[in-house]
Amino acid sequence: MLDECFEVAELFDGFLRWLRLVNGRAESTTRQYASALAEWANWLASVGERDDLVRWAERLGAFRFHLMTSPVLRPGSGCGRVRSPERVDAVLAAIRSFYRYAVARRLVAGSVNDLLYEVVEAGGPRVAWMRGSAGADRASSAPGTRGCAERGDLVRLVA
Repeated sequence: MLDECFEVAELFDGFLRWLRLVNGRAESTTRQYASALAEWANWLASVGERDDLVRWAERLGAFRFHLMTSPVLRPGSGCGRVRSPERVDAVLAAIRSFYRYAVARRLVAGSVNDLLYEVVEAGGPRVAWMRGSAGADRASSAPGTRGCAERGDLVRLVA
């Protein structure tokens, strides 16, 4: 993955190589994750954020709002329209996967995961709820929520 200066973005590139070569994800999955991370990196640069993984995690909610409300600018079938809820979820899932990778390699403290997940009671505000469906971040794997799915609690993704 290249940054805005067309140099390898080592942080993301290492994650994408691990995803493809070590974790065995399909090339198409790796391409989708790269696209999501590039979108995130471009937004971070546009708001003046540089090289601070914790600060980036703190901005994830603002990025989610951007994804949900700003039309796609790149040429293609979605140009001029806002992203679908499925695309927003896919982008955020890629970012959360990147953070799990970064925490496991001690590139950032594990406490950063608290910025990515929040446990709420059932019956709360109408948001995208998860019970660990296939293909998405599983509620039981969200840091700080071990066992929630078994207890029947619901996990809401903060961003």
